[in-house]
Amino acid sequence: MREVELKLEIDREDVPRLLRDPRLRERVQGRGVTRDLHSVYFDTRGLALAAHGIALRVRRDGRRRVQTLKARGSEPGAHFDRIEYEAPTTRDEPDLELVPDPAMRARIADALGDAPLEPVIETQIRRTRRLLRCEGAVVELDVDLGEVRAAGETQPLCEVELELREGEPAALYDLALELLDAVPLRISAVSKADLGYATL
Repeated sequence: MREVELKLEIDREDVPRLLRDPRLRERVQGRGVTRDLHSVYFDTRGLALAAHGIALRVRRDGRRRVQTLKARGSEPGAHFDRIEYEAPTTRDEPDLELVPDPAMRARIADALGDAPLEPVIETQIRRTRRLLRCEGAVVELDVDLGEVRAAGETQPLCEVELELREGEPAALYDLALELLDAVPLRISAVSKADLGYATL
């Protein structure tokens, strides 16, 4: 599966104003949802997966557990264009057999060699989600507030993610420019995993 998203930094005090903005609210489809998410990212002690552009996590969302693998895509730009595989799991540790693509499993095995996986980064996030319709596109808007923990250090996190569900990537930029009229926003090319890896 291909994931296309635009990540924006926002100051915590501006979040309520963003979510109340009429330009945003007139685009909302259905009711919004707020959830608490706890994620653990796994890698080798030498960070072999990160060196190959791969992030592997297990996330707890209420009683559900979901394993997600993300790998760099080929499209240039400020937005993230990534390959993503998600699968429900009953375990707190990753199971590489849940990755459906044999070529990707081989890429992971080549990166790991004989090194075992271990937890390296932890995130605790409160996510507010809205589904937006934007002139021929459908965009998922997530506002994430929380923290990233790695190597005994904790970093605050406050960001907006615009993920394309239908339509063309240009819709993400058009929406971001609209939201910029409501609150100050800054484009970010740093993922949650990147924040954690920067301290390791």
